[in-house]
Amino acid sequence: MTGDDQDKRTRRARLLAASPEYVFEELGRYGAALTNDPFRGDKELEKLLLVRQAPLIDLGLAMHASEKEVVAELYRRGRRAATDDRDAEYLNGLRVACLSNRVVNHYSFSDFPQSLIGEEETRRVLATAEWEEAEALLRNPTVGSLLTALYKKTGLFAELPEDRWLKLLRMSVGNTRLISREDTDSGPDLEHMRLHEAAFGLLELAPVEQSSLTILHTLYDYFDPEQIWSPPSVAPAIERWRNCEVSDYKGNPSDGYYTGLDLRDEFLCLVASLYDRPSYETGSAFRDVKSSDPIRRAAHYAKAKLTPQDMDAAMAKDKEFFVYAAFFNDHVLMTPALRLKYEDGCLLGDLRHRYKIRCEQLHRRWRSFDPKPVADWLREENEEATGAPDNAAAFAALQKSFSALEQQVSRIWFVAIACLCVLGVLLWKAH
Repeated sequence: MTGDDQDKRTRRARLLAASPEYVFEELGRYGAALTNDPFRGDKELEKLLLVRQAPLIDLGLAMHASEKEVVAELYRRGRRAATDDRDAEYLNGLRVACLSNRVVNHYSFSDFPQSLIGEEETRRVLATAEWEEAEALLRNPTVGSLLTALYKKTGLFAELPEDRWLKLLRMSVGNTRLISREDTDSGPDLEHMRLHEAAFGLLELAPVEQSSLTILHTLYDYFDPEQIWSPPSVAPAIERWRNCEVSDYKGNPSDGYYTGLDLRDEFLCLVASLYDRPSYETGSAFRDVKSSDPIRRAAHYAKAKLTPQDMDAAMAKDKEFFVYAAFFNDHVLMTPALRLKYEDGCLLGDLRHRYKIRCEQLHRRWRSFDPKPVADWLREENEEATGAPDNAAAFAALQKSFSALEQQVSRIWFVAIACLCVLGVLLWKAH
């Protein structure tokens, strides 16, 4: 018997005898380990724990088990008729836990969740179930193919009423699969590519109305600009949404989420900044700094290698458009002098909160990029918000204090030596 076998048998015995509260906590650690290595699951342990039929253990298994039959059985238990309101709440939580399980799909290479709960039950979850169940499923990062069908409105989503479909779109925002491209030495992440191609296609598929625009704005804002699909041209999508009416309850143009632009212009600026690329066939792009259209100028600001003079001119001409578009400009943010200029003189309003996420995206791609702000005012604001000082700045301040203290000590030591010399002379004369 190997050491691993001994550990497994010991753990099984311990968890079979332990309290449900302890087992639940242990299953959390077990699930975290399987997230990094889904092929180290202990099927026998999961089946033995299932037999205990303890509600808390069942909940832990639903969240973290790797064995398809175990999770399927727990989902069936979650679908039984509730005895009272308290029981109904527990059963709903059990179903949500099964649908959010991130291990079972990796381990079984199955078509999750259909292979687990059946196609009809999956259809029910998407079409009529409580929103918590649908959201748990659509936020599960292992359902990339299901998200692609959602964005294309095909398969199980084809016959959904438009309002339900739009709400499901909104629920998918925050699924980390959207920002987790998993390229390998064997090739690119094709599922991720298809997912983002379908996401861009929403600009052609979704109805041109305010509710759709706000959902798409939130979805595209969540994306990492380096992990999107590049369309042949962004121009048709821009033109389709250019006249979308977006207003508040008083009938006035709705404010943008991050800028002083109205929401429609901010959305168009976002789409142009994200998706404009030179055509593979002609080499031309939507961007044009000389255009009378501020959206086309914004696309230029998002991609061009700007100089300090370019930034000054853009701020003077297109302040809000420029600030939002330059937020997506890697050259500006990766060049220290330009980044400082952007943070000090351009970054405005609520965009500064989103800016932190943007810098973290760059840091994940370029580890040498420091995501902490370089402008003093923004760094101090972040410190006030988090209560944690910037370590580099704190170390520099500490070094400065030590240097000053060292100089003071040197002066005191010099004076002390001088005094001793004078005292020595006086004593010598006295003799």
